[in-house]
Amino acid sequence: MSDPLNLLERLVRAGVQFTVVGDYAAVAHGCTYTTQDIDICCEFSVANLLALQ
Repeated sequence: MSDPLNLLERLVRAGVQFTVVGDYAAVAHGCTYTTQDIDICCEFSVANLLALQ
């Protein structure tokens, strides 16, 4: 994904319950390590998975 902010905005608009984990989350908390990907963990309920469509 070349535009992680676009992905996050789309997930929020769709009402998907998720959290950002991994290196991207560490950067958001002040780590100086840079990364080119984003790791997302989402709830595996039927409603949440349908929102991903």
